[in-house]
Amino acid sequence: MVMEWTGCQFASMAPPNDEAISGHRLWIRGLQDLLWLGIVHDSELIAGLELQNRVHPMHSAARFESLTHYLLPLKECVVELVARDLAVHRIGGTTVEAAVRARA
Repeated sequence: MVMEWTGCQFASMAPPNDEAISGHRLWIRGLQDLLWLGIVHDSELIAGLELQNRVHPMHSAARFESLTHYLLPLKECVVELVARDLAVHRIGGTTVEAAVRARA
């Protein structure tokens, strides 16, 4: 399986791992019930990205309205992405083969 985010504005693969995940800042906001991929509603991360971009002379708050905050807990880390869209492709083969086929 290959996940493809478009219009990515933020990406992070960071601790905690699965043994310490209850210490993650989003644990009590729903991460505790997440088994796979989730969406963070009313994301403080998106609000923070919009706020820091206000100094840009061409800033448009509307640009941030179409973004979604995705959360994916893995064994060794938590993946967080802020992007416009996500596509999930179910492609056979090794990880590398699936990634190459997805980009073709």
